[in-house]
Amino acid sequence: MSHKQSIKTRKKISRTMKQKGINKGKKNPMFGKKGYWAGKSRPDISQKMSGDNHPRYNLNKLGAEAPNWKGGLPNCINCGKKLKHPKSKRCNSCANTIRHGRRCKYKNIWMRSSWEIKYAKYLDTKGIKWTYEPVRFHFMYYYNKKKKIGTYLPDFYLPEQDKYIEIKGYANDRFKKRFSYFCKQNPEIKIEILNQKKLENLGIKLR
Repeated sequence: MSHKQSIKTRKKISRTMKQKGINKGKKNPMFGKKGYWAGKSRPDISQKMSGDNHPRYNLNKLGAEAPNWKGGLPNCINCGKKLKHPKSKRCNSCANTIRHGRRCKYKNIWMRSSWEIKYAKYLDTKGIKWTYEPVRFHFMYYYNKKKKIGTYLPDFYLPEQDKYIEIKGYANDRFKKRFSYFCKQNPEIKIEILNQKKLENLGIKLR
């Protein structure tokens, strides 16, 4: 079974063979064997590896000369602008104006869930000032016994109460661990997690 040897291993074997004198004449393992270049001239080999015969031929070609050319780049399905990637459907301007996944828009702000929008409407009805995701915090935590730097972006900040609000439908173990590290490292920050039960206790209809 053949296997690749590292450069360090090959040098060590070569040095050992030289010290023992087994790398000369008939003692050399390559004695009498023909190498790859035996009977071949460099121009012949270069010709076989150039032009159309090269394995990477056509890979660097662009436009109509590329092997995967399919008639040109597509246009944006909304505004008709020429796109830069063959698999794109919309330009950046049009993509930013449509709804992505479960994200919803309220007061010209894209929010990550309908619960966040309902909580923002609740704050407006109560006359409570709020800002959405104003600050991203950095903190340190451990994952698989390795020290890492994480970020945390609370959903709402209530300036009149100097308090952050996190809207969370389900908190998995990973979030709980990261959140506990964040709270331990930032005890001066007031933050509260509002789950489904707490939101409904405020009178917010989630369904």
